[in-house]
Amino acid sequence: MHSCKLHCFSQRRTVFVLLLASLGVSISSQAQDAPENAASAPVVFQREATPSPAFNNLLFGISADAENDIWAVGSFAQGALALHFDGSKWSLVPMALPNTADMRGVSALVSHDVWAVGNMFDSKTQHFTSVIQHFDGAKWRLMASPHFASLDQLFAVKAIAHDDVFAVGELHSDSQEPLPLIEHFDGTKWVRLRPPCARIPPA
Repeated sequence: MHSCKLHCFSQRRTVFVLLLASLGVSISSQAQDAPENAASAPVVFQREATPSPAFNNLLFGISADAENDIWAVGSFAQGALALHFDGSKWSLVPMALPNTADMRGVSALVSHDVWAVGNMFDSKTQHFTSVIQHFDGAKWRLMASPHFASLDQLFAVKAIAHDDVFAVGELHSDSQEPLPLIEHFDGTKWVRLRPPCARIPPA
């Protein structure tokens, strides 16, 4: 039992690290090793002008593989929202499910290999279901991925290589208990990874 708890803690930490990594947050100890009196330049954020296609424009994830190739995803009144920065200005890029999806995370590997994850409401099951989209340099495409009879949704994604991509989120069993959800892309297809100790219902 003690070993199981340790595995679960390790799994939760892995998911947390993936979530931080998807947001570009460093978890190294570099800051701790720096001298206390070391001077550092202040970080100043400036507001950028972005397209506003409708009302309720919300952005939840951002990723950059270069200064002139930055992606941000979210949602607005009509569904999924994707914005791209080319080094000079932000522009709206239509997604594969513009009217129903709510995108939560994005990871840009190169200009023609960008992943975004989120969820959409399925009117047939009356549950939210996860959504994975891929940008191939020309347009966003909906990708096949594992789904469950109960609610499942993805919050963050991290592309390490073209054949090594992770996505994390949650799913709910029939008892509505939230459970960890980890999915992996091997260059061919997305598969569910079973974390230790998680009572995951069948797909």
